[in-house]
Amino acid sequence: MNSNSKKEIRHRLTEGISSLFNRSGVYTPLKNETSIRLLRIKGDHGAGVLRCTMTEADLDDNPVYEALSYTWQKDQSGFLEVVSLSSRIGKVAKQWEKLSNIGVGNETIICNDQYLKVTPNLHDALLHLRRRSRRRTAIWIDAICIDQSNVHERNAQVNMMGRIFDSARQVVVWLGKATE
Repeated sequence: MNSNSKKEIRHRLTEGISSLFNRSGVYTPLKNETSIRLLRIKGDHGAGVLRCTMTEADLDDNPVYEALSYTWQKDQSGFLEVVSLSSRIGKVAKQWEKLSNIGVGNETIICNDQYLKVTPNLHDALLHLRRRSRRRTAIWIDAICIDQSNVHERNAQVNMMGRIFDSARQVVVWLGKATE
């Protein structure tokens, strides 16, 4: 095998591996300014990679969903609690803007047959939610349901966060795994 063949193989392998974690295959443009994406966590399939599907919904159609609020930080101990955040929506949106620049994590999930990287704490929350209920309703999660690589969409969705949280049937708050 000559030097050019090795370079070509290396290039194709690198391209293939990086495409595994490219978010563009997961997202299609939202149809209108009141559209959001909702996630459904698939049932437990053993110890394999967590799988989910994502679909589009229009807030004007009053979809039934929950919203997840969680910490993006590592090593936070906590619990799962369901609360009403209608009085705190403005604060949540401002905090999300600050946190939106935090890098993507090192845990992998499969969404619409595409690999996505998520933070360890979000991965833990998804695993907990999958175990908690077999009839899980759709859920909105900022880091997954917003195309973070699309600045226009990200800004529009951040501006709608008050409505997104307010329209949710309930807000699930995840602070991290409980410590014993």
